[in-house]
Amino acid sequence: MNTHQDAHGHIGHEQAADSAVALAKLLVLDGEVLASYFSELTGRLAELADPVPARILDLGSGPGTGSFALARRFPAAHVTAVDISGQMLHRVSEQAAAHGVADRISTVEANIDESWAEIGEGGPYDLIWAAAFMHHVADPARTFARAFDQLHPGGLIAVTEMDFFPLYLPEDTGVGRPGLETRLHAATNTRPPHEWTGHLRDAGFTPQERRPFDIRLDATQAGPSLSAYAQGSLAKLRSHATEVLDADDLAALDVLLDEEHPHSVARRHDLSVRTTRTTWIARRPLTHRTVRLVTGRDARRPTRGVRGFAGTRRSDGRRVGGAGPMYPPTGALSCSRATCWRQTDPERPARSRTAPGTDGPGGAGRPGQGPTVICCAGSVVSVTL
Repeated sequence: MNTHQDAHGHIGHEQAADSAVALAKLLVLDGEVLASYFSELTGRLAELADPVPARILDLGSGPGTGSFALARRFPAAHVTAVDISGQMLHRVSEQAAAHGVADRISTVEANIDESWAEIGEGGPYDLIWAAAFMHHVADPARTFARAFDQLHPGGLIAVTEMDFFPLYLPEDTGVGRPGLETRLHAATNTRPPHEWTGHLRDAGFTPQERRPFDIRLDATQAGPSLSAYAQGSLAKLRSHATEVLDADDLAALDVLLDEEHPHSVARRHDLSVRTTRTTWIARRPLTHRTVRLVTGRDARRPTRGVRGFAGTRRSDGRRVGGAGPMYPPTGALSCSRATCWRQTDPERPARSRTAPGTDGPGGAGRPGQGPTVICCAGSVVSVTL
């Protein structure tokens, strides 16, 4: 959960401030009660990440629930927490100092729908985390495209959505008709479920998995913060239920939220947590290019008429190839004495070898790894960097 838009709308400044404070408390409690879930999710990211993330971006961080979970899982990483609320980020900084990780967690106050210039200063990143956030942005396609640009090739993005607010109460609470909480959720949760797989693919990511987390915690597993967590969550739902729940159910809910009442949430010992959250994990692929192999005197011939030839640019920005003469660039990938040039759709059978990595002369690709070069007798190769 985050504060990208939760504290905004057609309400007064004082009410918005009170709402933001309540939301911050609820998000902190979320991290405390669901600590086992955050540990499981970040553990899964650790299994998929290669290499171990050194720079992490938390989009819509709120008070830092995800930022701190990531900092615990990846103790050598630096986390950049981004949120629209300076108040939330102040809390992140305070907690980072209190937990001795102020040097590893920095904050950026920014509207994700606007410029990412300051966000980009901390990148490129190895892992991007967006929890209960993407459904708030004005243009998800643009946001995913920007996230793609901020990731190292091979880096991961993890997008999480809460399928529904947690359930806490037993079927019969002793107040009003049984099934109150089910009716409350049915009345307030009217939006269709989120689905981000297509958006991720469209942005260029390779989906790794769509992983649902079925969370079931009894009072002992949830810990001492459960009552406050349930109270805060139900109060938030109550604020949206005035026009959609009948009078009897509203009265019963008010009794449950009255901390002085014997049946109140604050006094109950039969609470639990039941909810599901879904995480989409995707990877920015390593660069894949298909290239034409030009050898010997052919390297000086014009490239007009070469099917699909588009040219490319060297790492220093100079254009290589295209419609004019081709000159072997320094450091180009090579197959024997040949220089590699970009072309699409090679059609002949090929044999493969591995060209030098960036640590060696003439290499390209990830540090310490050589890209795979596919060579064939017809002077066509495929290179995966």
